[in-house]
Amino acid sequence: MYDRESVYRFLWDSRDYSGKVALKQGEVAAELGISYQAFSEIMREFVEMGLVDKTRHQFTPKYNPDKIPWDGAYIELRKRYVAQKDWG
Repeated sequence: MYDRESVYRFLWDSRDYSGKVALKQGEVAAELGISYQAFSEIMREFVEMGLVDKTRHQFTPKYNPDKIPWDGAYIELRKRYVAQKDWG
């Protein structure tokens, strides 16, 4: 499993003046050293969990990563997300 916090922080640091991620998905995946498919899955998760907005092919991280409780509430939210996906 990939470190979601590191991915999110990279996205946050890669924003342009309008708050959108300035790199293409393939570029971000390459920078992070993960496959495009794995990155795409993480992004879908972030969008469905409400952490990132997606408009067409552009992503906008919604929250400062320093304000996200990565060791607490985020873990519980992700557990519920994964459990919901297991039913799908």
